[in-house]
Amino acid sequence: MLEHEDVIAVHKVFEVKSSVCGRAANATSKKETLGECMGCAEVVPRDGKAIVCMQSHAICQSCSGTYINNILENPEYNLPPKCPICSLELNVKVSPHVAPSARPDLTHLQTIERCLNPSQLERFENLMLVYVFATTLTTEDEKLFRCPFCPYFEIRAMSDGAMFMRCQAVNCMKASCTTCKLEVPQLDANYQHRRQSARKLGEIEKHYACAQMSVQKHKVERALEMGLNVPCPSCGISGMKDDNCTHMRCLNCNEFWCYFCGKREQDLNKSSTSHGIWAHNVGWPNRLGERCPMYLSQLHETHDWPTDEDACLAMYHRIRTASFLKQVMDELGSEACEQLDEQFSIFKASGFSFQEIQELSSNRLSSILTHGSKVE
Repeated sequence: MLEHEDVIAVHKVFEVKSSVCGRAANATSKKETLGECMGCAEVVPRDGKAIVCMQSHAICQSCSGTYINNILENPEYNLPPKCPICSLELNVKVSPHVAPSARPDLTHLQTIERCLNPSQLERFENLMLVYVFATTLTTEDEKLFRCPFCPYFEIRAMSDGAMFMRCQAVNCMKASCTTCKLEVPQLDANYQHRRQSARKLGEIEKHYACAQMSVQKHKVERALEMGLNVPCPSCGISGMKDDNCTHMRCLNCNEFWCYFCGKREQDLNKSSTSHGIWAHNVGWPNRLGERCPMYLSQLHETHDWPTDEDACLAMYHRIRTASFLKQVMDELGSEACEQLDEQFSIFKASGFSFQEIQELSSNRLSSILTHGSKVE
């Protein structure tokens, strides 16, 4: 026989489930629209130009200009193009990752290329080809180096001495640091006799530290990436959920899993009083760590937690990110992290102070939200 507390818990789960179904039944038909633009909140028509991700998050034609310009101006950090909401890769013509079978039926809207003008299209396709080469054509002992200022690239053997790159494109010819991607001054054959040689040499020498810290920098970048995305436990495709429940269906492999703890449905701890993934939510307040809330906002019942779903999602990922950053800090040491921040401003740019990383990573939900993952 069920205890009274279990009966109440089951009732609450199905009460939430019923309310979700009710909202779905009363929702306005979306056959003619793609929902609201994530930029301006205007309704995006299905028959117009828009950028759409696999979860149907849309950027209208008007807002797409800003998004596209950001990609083209900072390709090093924005390729492949990803949805600003869920971080899933956008469906583009030139992509080595997303299988065609996993793409939604948005044939007339499926590519970002539809929103590009001719000059943008040429640059975008060049940049994407470079990205594809980097991810599919290089061997384990090779690395693709791309000019930060134009589409030029070259493939080199992996070497600790590959600190600088001089672009060979006729219209560019700039030199850059292969770690921080900033432009580096160039010296001619008679540089020792030039008045400004000392200043230029000083600027070049600053980038030697970039090469020495490149591995540590990558660790921090990896921690930030892991904190902002949650991978499917089956295929590894990662992204960020929306403001709906924690029950996830992977669009790539069709796996059903829990966003909160990161486990597949068949691996979840479930109550025998319910069926499916819903059973994983029964009695979660008394068994947190084994069971999970259906909505992040439900954590407000037991923790110092926001009530708004968007704020909850931000809190979830902030704790998750800080926890991964703390792993890196423990591995590298505080002195090395301070040197990294001085060289690249990588912690400052992330929006975390060292003190905040310490505080957030000590949150009692930290070990759950990182899903036991380690920064590689």
